[in-house]
Amino acid sequence: LFACASAKILVAYQSDEFIENYLNEIDFEQISENTITNKEDLLEEINKIREQGYAISNSERVKGTFSISTPIFNPFSKLIASLAISIPSARIDDYQTDEIVELMINGAKEITEKLSRK
Repeated sequence: LFACASAKILVAYQSDEFIENYLNEIDFEQISENTITNKEDLLEEINKIREQGYAISNSERVKGTFSISTPIFNPFSKLIASLAISIPSARIDDYQTDEIVELMINGAKEITEKLSRK
């Protein structure tokens, strides 16, 4: 749960206690040359995700894949899923990354709102 955008979202929005235990137990296997391979860097990434509200993975799990993921919450503000998109890294320059991130954040918020109405 540390080498792709959607998995990083699933970790980032857990309790601090869960994250601490997870970081102490994880085997930081280097899956690709871009994989985060230590506790300090992953904790920094988790804090960044929490601050900005989305995660990015650039060939961290699958070489040549760029992914963006955003959190989806239930009516009680608990994470229940992530919304993710993957793009071939070779084509990411064809798009405005900021625009994709904004669309993803808005999409996840819309899903969260619709789930809250039920």
